[in-house]
Amino acid sequence: MAPRTPLVTLGLILANLAVFGLELAQGGLDACYAYGLIPAQFLASGELTPILSSLFLHDPGAFFHLGCNMAFLAVFGAVVEREIGSLRLLALYLAAGVAGALLHVAVDPSSTLPLVGASGAVFGLVAVAGIVRPPLLGFAIAFGAVEVWHAFTGGVGDVSFGCHIGGFVVGVVFAALWRDEGTLETA
Repeated sequence: MAPRTPLVTLGLILANLAVFGLELAQGGLDACYAYGLIPAQFLASGELTPILSSLFLHDPGAFFHLGCNMAFLAVFGAVVEREIGSLRLLALYLAAGVAGALLHVAVDPSSTLPLVGASGAVFGLVAVAGIVRPPLLGFAIAFGAVEVWHAFTGGVGDVSFGCHIGGFVVGVVFAALWRDEGTLETA
């Protein structure tokens, strides 16, 4: 049975906040370039570390970016962790984040800008939450549809819609696999 207190969700939030604090202490944007996922650099070097480190970094000039990701992580992470358990939540968070990062690289391989943020991972959680909690399904579908629409219309700003979509798709796939093995039931 999943824990009442979503400890992994809380741990992920604390890890993101701690990394953000370290980022600011190291000069902010410099840390994003040093540890974020830069597609052109990643493809040239094959270094895998930035795929994971980028999930915990956030734009130091945009507190809104961190705030939104942590708010959504708190809400949807708690829902999902209570339904599927702590270890599966962690696996989903990492897999959705990595898939989002890799789709970002595939969509924009020559980019020299760092990808940072937990958004891909969070989109995976939103997808699963919509499946395990039917009242959230409409929100999850709308959330995913807006990202697809942005991806095809050019979106807004410097947001990686590929990353968001990659994370969301992993969430849908994980939920389908867990449902097929009988370990996931909808409420």
